[in-house]
Order: sequence, then C-alpha cells, then structure tokens
Amino acid sequence: MSGLKIAVSGAHSTGKSRFISTIASALKVKGISHSIVSDLAGKCPLPILRDHSVESTLWIAARGIAEEIEAAHRSAVVLVDRPVLDAWAYLLAAVPTIENSQTIKILALRNLIASWLPTYSRIYQTEVDESIPIDDNKGRDLDPAYRMAIGRQMELASRTFGLGPTLLSSANSLREAELLVSEISSGDLVELRQ
Repeated sequence: MSGLKIAVSGAHSTGKSRFISTIASALKVKGISHSIVSDLAGKCPLPILRDHSVESTLWIAARGIAEEIEAAHRSAVVLVDRPVLDAWAYLLAAVPTIENSQTIKILALRNLIASWLPTYSRIYQTEVDESIPIDDNKGRDLDPAYRMAIGRQMELASRTFGLGPTLLSSANSLREAELLVSEISSGDLVELRQ
C-alpha cells in the first residue's frame, strides 16, 4: 500500500473536512500513515472567491500539487481537501466565459489540471445540502446562492474533465468513509493511475 491519494472536492461547507477527519482518525487507529493536504485558498496572496483569477487559480493548483508531492513522500495515504479541480470550478464561477478562452495561461491551467487529476486513486465530490449552514469562521462567502453556484460548477468541472467522482452527502458520508478505510486497510484500493 503506497502512493494512495484520496481527493475530496466540493463547494464550501459541504462536509469535505469532516469526511477527511473521519478517514484520518480511522487510519490512525489502524496504524496507517497518512497526511492531509488542506484547502490552500486561504493562504493564497491573490484575490479568490468571487474575485478568482487565472493567476490565483494557477497559484492554488501549483501549490496544491507541490504539497501533494511532498505529503506522498511522508505517508502511505494522502488525503486532499480540495484537489486541483476545485480551483478550476471557483474560477469558472467567478469568470464563466473564461472556459472558452484560448489564452496561454488558460490552456496551461486546463492542461495542468487534466494531467494531474489521474494521480488521484479516488475522487469524492460533496453535494450541497441547503439545510446545512455555511461555516462562517473561515472567511467564506456566506451567500447560500453562491455556494449552490459553486456546487453546480463542481459538477460541470467533473464532467468537463471526464471524471466520475463518488458523490458524498450527509446521508452517505459516514458509510463511504468506512468503505474507503476498509479498502485501504485490506489493500483493495491500490495506486491506480500514477
């Protein structure tokens, strides 16, 4: 068991971090080394969210990739809270027409994301549950309509890049976490695409 990367994608306040925490706790109990690559948007020195730009998206994607590589050298399992796909979705939410752009930066970004996505052993994508309030302690946009728009962009981004993520909701996330930990600990989940 080596080189496993589990990515959890989705809009803000949809249970990504809770899902990762559940997996990390179970892996710790089983003695399986793991690292968490956390959401990097808050560390980005450039405008994000509604002001996302190509440059901020490139910064987040490149920094995320670097941290994933580093974490993979320390641990058997890397849990990624916001894979490169998420940066793309937030960019499209901020600038919907940019997807059709043929600028060098957009082409480079699209190629970077498309090339990196196959390095994940499994990709989960959270669904927006409007009954769950937006956590306001992380500098998030508190507009529920914006969160829904991001959720739609996440779904579109998955289709754009030909992904078939496992969907997570508040109803199935605990069961999915248990299944994943079982697959990891039994060796059934293998390094698929690196």
